[in-house]
Amino acid sequence: MTNEQIIILRTNKFDDRHEFICNRLSTIKGFDFCVAVDETSGAVPIPGRFIKIVIDKDFMTQENLPLAEKAGWACGDYFIYASMLSRRPYRHYWMIEPDVFLRFEDENEFFSLFDDHAEVDFIAAGYDRAYPGWVWSNTMSAYGLPVYGCLFPVVRISWGAANYLLDKRRAPLPGQKLGIEDYPNDEVFCATMLTDAGFNCRNINSFGRHLTSIETFGIRRPYPYNYLRRGFKDGMIYHPAVSSPVLFYKFKHIIEEGGGEDLAFAATHLPHSKDDLSHEEHALLISLLNEKLNLS
Repeated sequence: MTNEQIIILRTNKFDDRHEFICNRLSTIKGFDFCVAVDETSGAVPIPGRFIKIVIDKDFMTQENLPLAEKAGWACGDYFIYASMLSRRPYRHYWMIEPDVFLRFEDENEFFSLFDDHAEVDFIAAGYDRAYPGWVWSNTMSAYGLPVYGCLFPVVRISWGAANYLLDKRRAPLPGQKLGIEDYPNDEVFCATMLTDAGFNCRNINSFGRHLTSIETFGIRRPYPYNYLRRGFKDGMIYHPAVSSPVLFYKFKHIIEEGGGEDLAFAATHLPHSKDDLSHEEHALLISLLNEKLNLS
């Protein structure tokens, strides 16, 4: 039987952890699988048993996609277009970043939650009308549309919606700037353009159960990857789930720069991070945290 959906792992590097993720995602029942790799900064080798899709400046030029600043980071939708253009059509495209952790006993359970919702064109965490002052809102001002937003670490998009967005990306507004502060990123562009066009867009938490919360899913506060792998499978999505050195620097940042909620988060999660940090890193973070708590 031909699979109607595909899972795309989006990445700009590949190591043992990425291979572990690929081995799991490539066995999800009813889905094809590929790895979409950002090679704007150079080649990224991956094992030959995985289908590799390359996103680089040649691809953007060939497909008439604007060469936006840091497009490999800011324009996750480009990875979906690359996968769509290089493969046969699929009904839906799931794209997941490597620092997403599906904390399920079996990842098949997560994907099966959406089996009865083929009519939905776009699913993303945090999909909603953009809040005032959101950093990406101004990048859509020239379009004159109500601005919507989402988070892009895990999304599902239909073939029709992806094709629509591709056409819109290929036709930038006259005089549109391509700087990181000017060009719409994936989160604002996809949510706003699809909503305006009448596509069926939904928050990932609107399917009968909550899969993300402010305690599990965000941008700044890190979750220790190995602890999540070992711990209780609570049926939630975690992001960013990372190990050192990223975990160390994210914890260090929120301890040094954050407020009371960040310190409480660090106090809760640092004790579970020993397997994701070196002994020296863990000791330093504990020392910084205790110092900050004593000063507050």
